[in-house]
Amino acid sequence: ARGGDEKVSRDLTKVQSIEAFPNAFMAIREDGTAVTWGSYCAGGVTTLEIQRKLRHLKVVRHTQGALAALRSDGHVLTWGCPLSGGYSLTIQPWLTNVK
Repeated sequence: ARGGDEKVSRDLTKVQSIEAFPNAFMAIREDGTAVTWGSYCAGGVTTLEIQRKLRHLKVVRHTQGALAALRSDGHVLTWGCPLSGGYSLTIQPWLTNVK
């Protein structure tokens, strides 16, 4: 999704804060959900599965090409360019109960 994407524009309601990263953005809404947009290889594009899990975020960090979010329940989500840390499916069992 690019910054002018119509779907992203529709999703940007009741925004509480916006995080800016190199080539990507994340809006955190009042209900605790998040919307991302920008370059895929910067974490701006999420799969539907990741999008559904972007809730109750405590901390969001980025690398050159990926984003990681720590949720309040201790789960860590990653997305973006796999070579930059955006793919964590194989280590998901260890990305729980993170403080």
